[in-house]
Amino acid sequence: MEEEIRKEIAQSLKEADENLVGRLLEGSWKHAQRRHEEMLAAARLLEEAGLEPLMARAAAAWLLRLAEGGR
Repeated sequence: MEEEIRKEIAQSLKEADENLVGRLLEGSWKHAQRRHEEMLAAARLLEEAGLEPLMARAAAAWLLRLAEGGR
């Protein structure tokens, strides 16, 4: 399965063009609020497990910035 996923990602990158970059950027902005909330939930889950959610908090902060119009 891992090899199949690697091949698919490699093919996507090989075929990447301005349209793909635009879709990735627009998707990031469009879904930032939902993803922000998901990262906050992930951070809470990690805290409940006794782990410090450094990356989850950082991702949540970045996504909130995107959601608020920062690019």
